[in-house]
Amino acid sequence: MKSRNDYSTLSIEGLNIEKLINNIRQDGVVVYDINRLAYNKTTLVVRTTDINKVSDRLDNQTMVVDNTYGLVNGLKGITHRIGLVIGVIISIAMVIILSMYTLHIEVVGLKDIDKSVVIDTLSNYGIHKYKINKYNKKDLENYILQSIDGVSLVSTKMIGTTLIVNIKEKSSQLEPLTSNYVSPYNMIINSYEIYAGNGNIKVGDMVREGDVLIYAGEYTSQDGVLHLIAPRGTINATMWHTATYTLHKSEIVYKPTGRTITNTTYRLGDKVISKQEHDNTFQYYNTVTTSQQISYQLLPIYVDKTIYAETEPDTIQNDLSNCKDEIIANLTKVVYNKLQDNEQPVDKVVDIKELEDRYIVNVYLQCNAIINIG
Repeated sequence: MKSRNDYSTLSIEGLNIEKLINNIRQDGVVVYDINRLAYNKTTLVVRTTDINKVSDRLDNQTMVVDNTYGLVNGLKGITHRIGLVIGVIISIAMVIILSMYTLHIEVVGLKDIDKSVVIDTLSNYGIHKYKINKYNKKDLENYILQSIDGVSLVSTKMIGTTLIVNIKEKSSQLEPLTSNYVSPYNMIINSYEIYAGNGNIKVGDMVREGDVLIYAGEYTSQDGVLHLIAPRGTINATMWHTATYTLHKSEIVYKPTGRTITNTTYRLGDKVISKQEHDNTFQYYNTVTTSQQISYQLLPIYVDKTIYAETEPDTIQNDLSNCKDEIIANLTKVVYNKLQDNEQPVDKVVDIKELEDRYIVNVYLQCNAIINIG
């Protein structure tokens, strides 16, 4: 088929359509794409300038212009949409201009150094938000490294309109302070030997976690300065690792119904640009909140969501006999996982207490341990 520039698609309905087509062809009308839809309905394509010739030949038929194709029609469409075209041009120009600005500064890797210290250092160098910042990347990184104490490495990267400053801090290692030795567990003292420091225990003592077992030794040097001696010794003790599980005879569980309500907030940096909020009409529900950055290249756009998931209460009855073995096995695994390398298990005790509304299952693992101090 020839080009459809300045052509129109016509729908013709009526009788003797073949005769109509022959007549308009005799009048010099070139016909394309004849499509017989029914015995009395046909679509065809003619030059837009020939529509009047077709109309003059209609005899008990009706004609409808479905579509018009061509350069003239396209230009008319652009004319009608000149506002849209101007808007697109302005939007592209704004995006190009905005991409030159620093709209957001992200500082990562901080632990002990305050973020405001880094922001102030950037400001002193000449880096500011909402401005066009021209700088030498290596020079900026050296400036931060020299200006802030405790920084070992610095890297900067511009992603869209966001300046990302990645900082690695120097590891701070303090010399260990001499202090008293305290009990790491609740335990019974079986025997002990103290090589340095002053003992605060005797055989048979039941001590609690955190009790002082050996005080640091002290002596005064010739210059009158008090010095401490770190505790050293060996303790043989008996201790118990415990794990507990409570099984309610009757309990209410909340099962999800599958219905949710989602409130969404869109932010440009810290500024809210759009909200989609709905009333939470659920009586029972779980709440999940998420925050995600969805744009990095030009603008730092974030979407925050609060999702309310409806639940409904359901009362269930628990029978200890059906799950006792599983509970005890899980608790036994827990207590054995608490064992340290210097501990040897001696005995395991299972204790089950029945109350009016619940069962309390306890597993005790008795161990002997050799604790080397210092």
